[in-house]
Amino acid sequence: EEITTKDYARILKVPHKKIIDTLAVLLEPISADMPRGDDEDSTIQDFIPAGEDELPINLLLQEHKREVLEQVMEKFLDERERQILKMRYGFDGKEYTLEEVGRIFKITRERVRQIEAKAIRRLRSPEALKILKEIYPVKE
Repeated sequence: EEITTKDYARILKVPHKKIIDTLAVLLEPISADMPRGDDEDSTIQDFIPAGEDELPINLLLQEHKREVLEQVMEKFLDERERQILKMRYGFDGKEYTLEEVGRIFKITRERVRQIEAKAIRRLRSPEALKILKEIYPVKE
């Protein structure tokens, strides 16, 4: 199912007109060979992202999802659980192994695994899932 501009407006909690206006600016045709700024050597083509995931609207939506996920983690997990999940799932760009996280927290890798599992169970609570399903719709 395709996400509509009205869906984006609802998810991002911004007026629908703002989404339409932003898309109008983003989709306005320009020459990719046009020089960019004062630098005559680079063109707009040099800065065009390769994939659909890097479209501005998708980047904005991705950032919003990350913010909501951080808020849910803040609400349902303690500090250590949050830090362990962030490290294990690469929130900073690097995914840490159980061993690496264990060394940092001075606990065994088995204890890291237990804390991670407990944190995930807490994020699967009905209250947390209700919030998460809004930003990560489940296809049935």
